[in-house]
Amino acid sequence: MEKLIEKSVMLSDVYDKMFVESILEVTLNANSSLIEELRGDAKMSEMILKVVQPLILEREKKAENRGIEKGKILGAVEILRNFNSNEEIKTIIMEKYHLTESDAEKYLQ
Repeated sequence: MEKLIEKSVMLSDVYDKMFVESILEVTLNANSSLIEELRGDAKMSEMILKVVQPLILEREKKAENRGIEKGKILGAVEILRNFNSNEEIKTIIMEKYHLTESDAEKYLQ
């Protein structure tokens, strides 16, 4: 495991890194006691962070984008309430934001 982590830091090919990250994720998920052991080792913690940091940053960015999108939709609904009925608003946001009817209804509550 240590060697895999050490070598993965040196990889430059995106697909190789993704492959190693997948292997590490499966291994770490299957072995939670190993995670606790490695967390105590500063060098190993740093290596693990280097491997998983791109994944963490990607997930954070996706969550941020979802939050921004929800904010835009809620803002649009608030403005449209001054001029349209709920049915019209639902139709507008479904078209604009590519939402299903049930997803659009969540914003009208």
